Amino acid sequence: MAAIFAINRAGLIWVPINLLLDADDVEYTLTHAGVSHVVMEPIFQPAPTLGGVVEKLGLPWLAAADGFAQCDDQPATEPAVDIDRADIAAIIYTSGTTSKPKGAMHSHQSIYL
Repeated sequence: MAAIFAINRAGLIWVPINLLLDADDVEYTLTHAGVSHVVMEPIFQPAPTLGGVVEKLGLPWLAAADGFAQCDDQPATEPAVDIDRADIAAIIYTSGTTSKPKGAMHSHQSIYL
């Protein structure tokens, strides 16, 4: 949960991935959303779906379980980012039962207020 708040506070957008999706839908979602980095539990890294697709796409990933030790050399200050309540905070994808998953964009206002 801390990762979600940190992502949004940095002015970035989080895209949760349903771990029940097959590899093709995970790849579609990550590519369609333009994901540039992944935060995941290390247990999912070797998985053929999420971890396998992340590796295939060459996306860098941060391990949530180790307290983000990879970020220890980063400044402790918050980024100077202006966030408007209408800015997109998350893109949540549908299951895609009848076609490819669709991304629904949610603003900071719709999530936090």
